[in-house]
Amino acid sequence: MRKQTRARWILSFAVAAAVLAAGCGGSGSSTGAAASGSESDSGSGVSTSSGGAAVEAVVAGGNTSGILTTEGELYMWGYSENGQVGNGSTREMVEEPQEILTDVKAVDISDSMDGSISGAVTEDGSLYLWGKAYGGEFTVDTADELKALKEATGSEGSVSSQSRGDVMIYLGSSHPVKVMDSAVDFAANALTCAAIDEEGNLYTWGANDDSRLGRESTDVSGSGMPYSAEPKVILEHVQEVSISAYHEAAVTESGELYMWGSNEDGQIGSQAVYGEIVTSPQKVAEDVESVFCGNGFTAMVKTDGGLYTWGDASDGRLGNGSTSGQSSSPVRILENVVQIDGNSRGGLAVTEGGDLYIWGQVSTYLIPEEDIEAYAAPQKILEGVASASMGGEHLLALGTNGSVYAWGWNAYGQLKDGTTDAMEEPSEISVFD
Repeated sequence: MRKQTRARWILSFAVAAAVLAAGCGGSGSSTGAAASGSESDSGSGVSTSSGGAAVEAVVAGGNTSGILTTEGELYMWGYSENGQVGNGSTREMVEEPQEILTDVKAVDISDSMDGSISGAVTEDGSLYLWGKAYGGEFTVDTADELKALKEATGSEGSVSSQSRGDVMIYLGSSHPVKVMDSAVDFAANALTCAAIDEEGNLYTWGANDDSRLGRESTDVSGSGMPYSAEPKVILEHVQEVSISAYHEAAVTESGELYMWGSNEDGQIGSQAVYGEIVTSPQKVAEDVESVFCGNGFTAMVKTDGGLYTWGDASDGRLGNGSTSGQSSSPVRILENVVQIDGNSRGGLAVTEGGDLYIWGQVSTYLIPEEDIEAYAAPQKILEGVASASMGGEHLLALGTNGSVYAWGWNAYGQLKDGTTDAMEEPSEISVFD
């Protein structure tokens, strides 16, 4: 899903380390990705853009895919009914990679199955968002109120009555819309956005259900509505942020982990009461390198490379061997981890040695239902991996040789293999034909 500034640094380090290893006694060996237990290939399928730039990072979210090149070019394809590919199309499927932005340093695609929101930060600090955002369920009293929301986001909008008599506000654009200056990293979904500026200030805006904005009060707009279109600072000295549909987390420059939002499944940790709503950032852990928030669970990497999870264990999403119950205490499930990602039902981890592990019932297209017990703990599925990203039903991986691998559901061409057939095993693809 998200390629953060910090994750991109780890990626660059991993690639450099692999190249150095190949040049220091690694003669004749390949650094390309291969299925676990098999010999790696020669990497002859390395993808390059029309300008000759290689792939630096892959990103997947919902049913949409993307890649970021070494020249900062962002290409996207796949599901785009809500405009999340960003090329102006609202067709269900965009078959070929489209160049969306240049000079990009961070990119994110919403984890929801409809992948409604995409975004990117460019080298000059501009944060762009596109797709469809749901402003939250509330009654709109006047047309001026809707107009104000549209102007605040720079997006188009419409209203639609709901069965309860409420009104849903739709704000969206099928092209990138600049929403912030001086950004270095961000995370977004269809309800909430969080962004970090150059000074390390963490801003939040959007819907505030379960206090996802971390602003103490649920009335963050001043009008009685649980919604704010105005970004406000809630935490300082932040270097990474992750959000889910129910809770959010941030890692500071000193390695402190802060969390807020719903603790219904213990995903905030033992510092909070089960079922409690944590309305502002609370310190949860120290010596933290990275964090990922899934639906009802949290995963973090400590500075020693240990991967910990806690929260809802349903479907094996904690990777601790259990497929039911809850745990508010972090459990160490893997070692030497340099990158994590996931979706609502599980996660992935890339180790220092380039091994890719996944756990949980992340998708029946990625893990057969009969194997769920095995995947209640991390399982190695690929070697020679620099980074990886998990969508709602598919997964992309970048080999240390520059090759791109894809597998999972493919109904919208998100695997870029020329078909819409699902793939059960990692297969090398050519992003640029």
